[in-house]
Amino acid sequence: MTIQDIQSTILDYLRDDMLVDVDQLELDQNLLASGHIDSFGFIEMITSLEKKFQIKFTDDDIQKPEITSVSGIADIIASRIEKAA
Repeated sequence: MTIQDIQSTILDYLRDDMLVDVDQLELDQNLLASGHIDSFGFIEMITSLEKKFQIKFTDDDIQKPEITSVSGIADIIASRIEKAA
């Protein structure tokens, strides 16, 4: 699975489940600060992505600034998948 596949899956989730207009979203944009999702939506998204990709975000992952953007989340997921392989 490529990083683009992971990003696409995240964008699909944001569009379909969180009703985010992903056409107006930059991949490195902070989803929380921009108001695209709130803290409850963030937790819901993280939980859903853990199930979808069969990974577990660590406490350290959640505290990283990059966890708030599509590209940052995709990078973390890719690293988790790589470690599991």
